[in-house]
Amino acid sequence: MTPPATRTKSIGEAERSLRSLLERQLEPARLTFPQWTTLVAIASSGTLTTQEVIDRQLAGHVVDNSQAAHEAIATLEFRRLISDASAGETAVEPGDTSATWTLTAAGERLFRPLRASIGEVVAELTDGLSDQALHVTSQTLAALTARANDRLAR
Repeated sequence: MTPPATRTKSIGEAERSLRSLLERQLEPARLTFPQWTTLVAIASSGTLTTQEVIDRQLAGHVVDNSQAAHEAIATLEFRRLISDASAGETAVEPGDTSATWTLTAAGERLFRPLRASIGEVVAELTDGLSDQALHVTSQTLAALTARANDRLAR
């Protein structure tokens, strides 16, 4: 049986390595991890309010506080990668959580090829691993995440 310290080390090393690979993919696009996760969330949902972005970022431990999530949104808006679908061209006031964000055409042009490129890296990493092994790994990591989140909530 694998000692607990070795298991923890392995999980941590995998997380850091995968995060480093992702950040390397994001670097040419000048995107941070919080900005990327904001784009992914908005692209997946179609639209999200500022509060929904903040809630997802905090729940996923992407950022430590709501200000960091606001900064990611503000940067993406400044770069014209997202826009407030409910306000037209009006800039969103700092602290406003009611804005409804959607990807702009420029956001779509950046997002789609970048997501495809990241998908290619993931396919390369998982090549040769059985569906069963990947499924069990996903289940195990989901259980560990849920337990850690429960502990954090105490």
